[in-house]
Amino acid sequence: MSRWVFDVEIIARYQVVRFPRNRAAIRHFIAEKPLDRWDDVGGSKVRPVDFVKAFFELVLIWIRYALRESVARRELLASGAEGRGHR
Repeated sequence: MSRWVFDVEIIARYQVVRFPRNRAAIRHFIAEKPLDRWDDVGGSKVRPVDFVKAFFELVLIWIRYALRESVARRELLASGAEGRGHR
């Protein structure tokens, strides 16, 4: 699991398990709640390189779950289920 963007990976995992064929459906189950305020804590250990790591972790998460979806879609098409209305 990702160190910096673990919440994104949790959502991706949930989407794969709960909505394997309907990516848009997850929007009805997850809501964003903005913070009312941000409390900055002195002595933060976040370094500039951590932002670069987080970016690459996001890319890896996208690749990992996009590939799973692509393989599942290919298998579905190969079985002929897609053409019979099983979505």
